[in-house]
Parts: sequence; structure tokens; C-alpha cells
Amino acid sequence: MKVVYQITLYHKKDQFRWLMAALYNDLDYFLIHIDKNSPDSYVREIVEICGNRPNIHFQYPLPIYWGGWSIVESQLQGLQEAVERWPDWQYFLNISGQDYPLRRREGIIEYLTGLNGSSGIACMSLPDLGISIRRRTWFQCIEYGHRVHRLPLPRADLLVRRIKWKGSGWHILSRGFGEWVVSSPTAVKWRKLCRRVMFPDEFYFQNLIMDGPFQSLRSNDNGRFVLWEQASSRPTVLRRNDFERMMESGKIFARKFDNDQDIDIIRAIAEKVGHPTPE
Repeated sequence: MKVVYQITLYHKKDQFRWLMAALYNDLDYFLIHIDKNSPDSYVREIVEICGNRPNIHFQYPLPIYWGGWSIVESQLQGLQEAVERWPDWQYFLNISGQDYPLRRREGIIEYLTGLNGSSGIACMSLPDLGISIRRRTWFQCIEYGHRVHRLPLPRADLLVRRIKWKGSGWHILSRGFGEWVVSSPTAVKWRKLCRRVMFPDEFYFQNLIMDGPFQSLRSNDNGRFVLWEQASSRPTVLRRNDFERMMESGKIFARKFDNDQDIDIIRAIAEKVGHPTPE
């Protein structure tokens, strides 16, 4: 089995060194997307870290805005490139530079094999969630001036409520589903429906897979360990006291880490799992 890892970056080059030291191998494929808003000096440093390795490819850089459609656009661009560039992968995982693997490659492959061809896309019924979540789909949102703005304009389909599912922005996509996504008219329909919502990366793939032939080939487990700040849409920075719960979770990746706040947690995982380190 071969895996495509799409890694999205915009800062923290030293943390990326830790991620690549643990994750890189010559069997899998690596798509690197660097936010177009990042300075040239950062881009050069990432290119230097990656080196001239044939299984690493840099995507065309898009400007990324937190909470906006550009996040999904970069994922779809990467998925299209992976389908066209490499014919022999079975799974596509999107991760960030602040993720870290909780297993070695053989453990990740074992986990993915257990999916039996299903995609790991977490889905929750949107009508069952709180109003602060539901209202993300009620108004038009646009990317402008380096941020996402919610306009006081209700969506034209507000009363229809076509968007029924919500989940995580981090997925495990099977090749079969990925090939369907880049070629299906249903995928184009959901691009139009999700483009102007807030945090579309938490709606697009969920509603797409539940509206097509891959609905029965879906696991609700996306393989990520994440803790959330109370009453916040941002994940908690993981620390050393989260170690036991993290390692007992059965997940293959955890996020998010910040080596400026707690590098010891990454060192502890590397030691426990046996990851190579940049030190």
C-alpha cells in the first residue's frame, strides 16, 4: 500500500523538520502546499528541508485564509495532482505542519488496511448541532483583504437547508473516492453549495460522500487525535500531560503541536514510537 500525504504549511519550519524526519520514506508520496502569503525566505527553507527527492512534489501555491474556501481549493488541487501524477497510491491524507504521526509507517499502513477501502470522513448531523455551528451555513462568506468575511446576506437556499452534514477538516480519502471527486458532476454541485459557507472544509467532503456512491464506504474515524479549546473553533495545543491519552487513542496522527510552547511532547512521542528526529 502507498499513501499520499498532502502537507499544508505557512510557518514553523523547524517543526516541519520534525514531521518530515518522522514521516518521510521513499515508498509514499508527499505533496507540499505552502501558503502563497508566506515569505520567500520561508519557501526556500522548506525546499531545502525537502531536498531533491523524487517522491516530493510542490503544489502551485494558493493564498490560504483560515475559515475560507481556499482551504478546500488547495485540497482539491492536491487530490487532482495526486490522481494524475501517481497511479499506484491507495489513500490520500491531508495534514498540516503542526501534525505529528503517532505510529511508524507500518502502523499507519496497518490502520489504513483496516479501513477495507473506506474513506475516513467524520460526519455529524448538522441539524443536531448547536446554533453557532448551524449558522455557519446561513450567510454568504467571502475571502477578502487577507481574511474571511461573513456578509449580512442570507444564502439563497437558506430555507432548503441542503447542507446536512458537518465534520472535521482532516480526512482519509480512498483512491476510488478521490478519483470520483475530481471527475463527478456531484462534486461540482457541492463546490457551488459549500463555496460561500464559513469553514467549508468541515462541510464539503462530508456532504459530498453522503450524496454519492461512496456513502457505504465511509468510516466515521478520520484517524486524528485532537483536543478542542472550550467554546472555540480552534484546537488545543497538545502538551506533555496529554501524552498518555494521546498514545492510548488508537489514532495515527495528532494535532496540533507547537514546538515553541512544548517541544517535549514531540520528543516523547518520537522516543515512544521510534521515530527518527532532526536532532
